[in-house]
Amino acid sequence: MNIIVNNATWVSIDPMSRPIADYVIGTGRPISQNKIDRIRRSISEVGLVTKSVHAVETADGKIEIIDERALWLAIEGWYGSGDPRQYVGVLLAPEGTDVPKTCVLLNRAQQQYALRQAIIRWANAGLPEYIHLRNLIDLYPFVSPGYIALCLCTRFDSVRGGLTQELEEGRFVANNTVRGELCIEFLNQLFADLHNQRRYDSLHADGFVVKTRDRWASGTFLVDYTGAPGRTRRVPTTPNASLILPQPTAPQPRVTARGFIRYTLIHDQVVQDDINFPRIPYNTGRGNRNTWFDSVLDNMGIPRP
Repeated sequence: MNIIVNNATWVSIDPMSRPIADYVIGTGRPISQNKIDRIRRSISEVGLVTKSVHAVETADGKIEIIDERALWLAIEGWYGSGDPRQYVGVLLAPEGTDVPKTCVLLNRAQQQYALRQAIIRWANAGLPEYIHLRNLIDLYPFVSPGYIALCLCTRFDSVRGGLTQELEEGRFVANNTVRGELCIEFLNQLFADLHNQRRYDSLHADGFVVKTRDRWASGTFLVDYTGAPGRTRRVPTTPNASLILPQPTAPQPRVTARGFIRYTLIHDQVVQDDINFPRIPYNTGRGNRNTWFDSVLDNMGIPRP
């Protein structure tokens, strides 16, 4: 099976040229039986679409699969002859590849692609919820499809698992549409400004998105985008007031008790503040991360529920 890649340093090999015993599953995020079952269910319903697994050759001559591990395991001992070598291609990474970094990049790209494609598929089928999602994905490019869905639906606290499965199966229903859209707009502006500041990649996480969403869901905030880089002409609405954003010169409704968020203050006094907005230490517990997420939002002036 000849797999074509756009980087000549990756090499496509004939999977059958190596004995099955040479193939080993690499380390990484745990592969749940639920994920394997979903792949098998997909194969049963629509057939096996030819794909490749990504691997590295180890010092002892083994072929260590670092990406599409679940696909290999789903086929192994179950589909057809039970020999994955007969059904998938194998791409070997160039020597000296940083395996962990490569795994992260491959998984990130493929997860985004899969969710986006699932949403577009159901949107093309005419499902209103998915048409709305597709429009928001186009409108807010710095917020991933999963995070957009997470803001619109307060039933989930993580993209992975239940939300992803609901999106893929065409069962997604939003319950936080209006305030969710405001939160998405806010996150898109924030993430756009953080795009080239790699030290703040920690904010691109389920935990921070959920913390932000839950605060926006508990109250309606007015946002002034005066001077914000790359501001858009988006016109969101609030449940009880007519508000045009981001046009601060337009007539403003009465400011609620929840407060008024001026984006320029967020950008200048929080994001650019190395003292009050420090880099989060890695390998800390979830509780510490949540505390850090809360402190970021507190400094942004977004009240707690």
